[in-house]
Amino acid sequence: MANERYFQFVIARFYAGILPYVVKVEDNRRDISLSLPGRREPDPREIVIEMKCWLSASGNSELAAIRTDMFQNLTADIAGSRTGGFRARQGLMLIVSANPRGQMTSNVRWLSDRLGVSADDWETFVFDTENADGAEVEFWVAGYDVSKAGLQSPALRVE
Repeated sequence: MANERYFQFVIARFYAGILPYVVKVEDNRRDISLSLPGRREPDPREIVIEMKCWLSASGNSELAAIRTDMFQNLTADIAGSRTGGFRARQGLMLIVSANPRGQMTSNVRWLSDRLGVSADDWETFVFDTENADGAEVEFWVAGYDVSKAGLQSPALRVE
């Protein structure tokens, strides 16, 4: 499935089922936002999530957008300097992908190297499945807590 919006709704549904937050998709140009019910001041958003689908074989075509979300959008949300003027308590970057079995760890390391972050700082969830052609693949989600990382914007490496 190559539609990021589909995965936004899957992730939003997951969070809505386990956390006591109001969950919104595409809220003020953020992929997902989570708010405490009834909180109004200074802003109800507690957690902001940006996500990207890694759909290409190499990952190079997704790098610029992932970098923008991590180093510009989420860091600005945490600092309170992005459009909308709110300050999120937590900013999460989620990557959704599928690849041949056994490659998730090396793909997360590859991505981390190009973004200039530690591969150890990603939380991952992976399971085996089949793609639309019936080939065995592993589907995975990797999450990076931008709010804990104190990110600086490195130069983007593309090969």
